[in-house]
Order: sequence, then C-alpha cells, then structure tokens
Amino acid sequence: MAGTAAEVLGKPLPNIPEGQKQDFYALLKSASNGKPQNGLEVSLLKKDGSSIDVWLWAARVRDAGGQTVGSINIFSDLSERKRIEEERQKLAAMKDMEEPFWARYVSPPKTPKKKGSG
Repeated sequence: MAGTAAEVLGKPLPNIPEGQKQDFYALLKSASNGKPQNGLEVSLLKKDGSSIDVWLWAARVRDAGGQTVGSINIFSDLSERKRIEEERQKLAAMKDMEEPFWARYVSPPKTPKKKGSG
C-alpha cells in the first residue's frame, strides 16, 4: 500500500535503517553536488518494518540558470534478482554434487527373457 503525502512531506525519510542514515544522506548530498550514484546497492525499510534491497541511482537537478535545486533518486527493487541468483547458485551447487554412494551400486532389476513359442 502506498504512503500518503502527509506521511512523508516535510519529514525525514522514514525508510532508512537507523544505523545507515548518515551514510545514506551523504550519498544523496554527493549526488546533489554533482557526483552521480549509479546502481549503488542499499537496504531500505518497508512500511511494515521489513528490509528491502534496492539499487539507487541519484543525480543532481539544476534549474534553467544552472543552479542545483535538488537531486532525483531512482530506486529499483532487487528482490526478484536476488531470488533468481540464489536459485541459480543452488542449482549450480546441485550440479557440482557428487553422485550419491547408493546410486553407483544399485542397478535396475533384470527382466526375464520371454521364451519363444517355437
């Protein structure tokens, strides 16, 4: 569910984990000062308090006179990408597993040959 304007306007960003606020605001400030952030991975908090990993792109925004008036920040959810990567790693690990001991020594039962009628 999306938040309302009243929940965010004029307030500090609510989705930055407490121990990361200083670093996060430093990233945004560096983008406002002309150092764009391209695909930097950061963790944010969802409204329910759970964590979400995202990519952050940030760049400064200038007015018609060339003065910096802020920054634009784009966040891209990494959840699906991370899930796919974990699945790929699991499949790769299974491929590299040695054949189980019992599989090497168990052979299928032999079927008896049918005797001919003549």
